[in-house]
Amino acid sequence: MTDRDSGSALPSTQSPPSTKSCPTCGESIRFETAFCGHCGGIATSHRVQEMAAKWSNLSATARQHTVGLLSALERSQLRAVLADQAAANPTPRPRLADDPLTRAILPVGRSLWAIAAGYLGIFSLLLIFAPLAIVTGILAIRDIRKHPEKRGLGRAWFGIIMGALGTLILLAVVLSAAAAGS
Repeated sequence: MTDRDSGSALPSTQSPPSTKSCPTCGESIRFETAFCGHCGGIATSHRVQEMAAKWSNLSATARQHTVGLLSALERSQLRAVLADQAAANPTPRPRLADDPLTRAILPVGRSLWAIAAGYLGIFSLLLIFAPLAIVTGILAIRDIRKHPEKRGLGRAWFGIIMGALGTLILLAVVLSAAAAGS
């Protein structure tokens, strides 16, 4: 390679670029800068951007090896890019109502009317709570139909059925007591 200006046969030494353009705003910034002074964006190298894109598919050992190959500046840039990615795409926390074991133990994600209907269905064996079990069971079914994400239809029907049986027995007791009293 020759120097074109002088025409001599001296080799040309290419120095690394002293500036680069910000990937966010396009302004020219110093090459070693991690953050753009114009827009505040992360001014990462192409190599760091490629590694950040592949990061989630790497095993823990491959991640350690990859970080070992980076310079201190590139490591800080990679941390910043990964933090931005995590902030932009947060992992949704699982809801308690979605866990089957939790649903079996605790009444999460259920209509409160369904919970009340279930308990009143059990207490309808005492006969006095039977009509209330029917009413709360019907309210629970209406609530579950209005809010499909809620559960508890089984408890609602249990309250209605046990309330109906308890109400029938209550009516039989009241009518037999009235017939015996006259």
